[in-house]
Amino acid sequence: MLFELVYGRILDFLRRDFEEDEVKVEVYKEGFKLVTFDGVLEMVKGAEYTIPRWIAEILGKKGYVRIKDARIPVGELSVLAYNEEASPHKPLTNKLKGFFYMAMFKARKEIVEEAKSTGDLSKFDELKRIEDSMDSILKTRVKKLLNYSLLPDVQQDIEEKLSEEEKYLSRTLRSILALWRRKLGE
Repeated sequence: MLFELVYGRILDFLRRDFEEDEVKVEVYKEGFKLVTFDGVLEMVKGAEYTIPRWIAEILGKKGYVRIKDARIPVGELSVLAYNEEASPHKPLTNKLKGFFYMAMFKARKEIVEEAKSTGDLSKFDELKRIEDSMDSILKTRVKKLLNYSLLPDVQQDIEEKLSEEEKYLSRTLRSILALWRRKLGE
C-alpha cells in the first residue's frame, strides 16, 4: 500500500517532467506572442520553435502550431521491436530518447481519438501494429533491465540507451533489490 502511494507520486513527477519536456513546433498562424522566462517571443508563421510540451499542446488545439515528430512512425517502431527481440541476451540495442513510453502511449490515445472522429478504420490497423511493437519492446527491455539491476553498477553506455521511464525503473529495481538483500542479512 505504501509502495503504491510512493510509486504513484513518483510517476506523477515523471508525468510532470514529460509535460515540461521541450518539443519542436511549427507555427501555422501569425499574430500571437509567447511569454517565456527569456522575454516575449513573437511567433512567426512557418518558423520552428522549441517549447514545453504542455504549451505546445494548448497552442496545437487552438490551431496555432503543429508539434513536429510527435509520433514515431510505425515502421520505425517495428524495427525497434525487432532489434530488441532479435538479441534478447545481448545488451540494449536501441537508444530510446526522452520519455519514449509516455510519448507512445499518448500517440496511442491520439490514434484512437482520430479513428473515432474520422471513422478511418485503417487507424485501428496502425493502432494494432503500435500495440504489438510496444508490447515486444516493453517485455524485452524490462527483462534486460532486471538483469542490469542485479549488477553492482550499470555501465554508462547502457544508461545512455535508457528512456527516462526506464532510468527510473532501473533505479527503483536496484533500490528494491538492495533493500531486499540488506533485510535478508539482518
